[in-house]
Amino acid sequence: MKRQKKQFIVLLILLVVCVAAYLGVTMNNKKTKQEEEASEEAAKVYITDFDKDDVTAFSYVLNGTTLAFHKDGDNWLYDGDSSVDIDEDSVSDLLSQASKMTAAEQLDEVGDLSDYGLDAPTNTITIETKDDKITLLVGNCNDMLSEYYMKEEGSDAVYLVDSTTAKLFQKSVESLTATEDTESTEAAEPEATEENAD
Repeated sequence: MKRQKKQFIVLLILLVVCVAAYLGVTMNNKKTKQEEEASEEAAKVYITDFDKDDVTAFSYVLNGTTLAFHKDGDNWLYDGDSSVDIDEDSVSDLLSQASKMTAAEQLDEVGDLSDYGLDAPTNTITIETKDDKITLLVGNCNDMLSEYYMKEEGSDAVYLVDSTTAKLFQKSVESLTATEDTESTEAAEPEATEENAD
């Protein structure tokens, strides 16, 4: 009996040691992951940092034409034709991406802006919030890196951004317009709710 009791105690101690070791490794891995994520976040270079819900108006250039939009209450309107039915979700998604634009790199030494195509930008993006106005200039593509030059008007900093960021504001009015499918889906949702309620 005593021998069995001793064996049980030894097994119990081993079990406790194993559990403690497992918890220790798990906690250490979690801490390491958090530190890596914090390091990656700290290394990010943000070009923009605003709350998308604070945006009151925005505009950009597409094919040589400036497209401008403004918020009226909870609805977005196209300045060129207020009768256009703007899809709120599409605008919200666009502004959500624009609110946290990151750069692949910030250039240390900046020469003449014409070297980057920023003296005659391919796109000028203006975003107005309740408290601020941000104007972003998109320049040439660096063919070697497949990245674009971008800067904020009034700032000396020039950034390299990926094509997704550079081309974010290249949406036609039609792509921001509510489609028949969107409207029919929204109209069908209350009916589906009523059927489920029955």
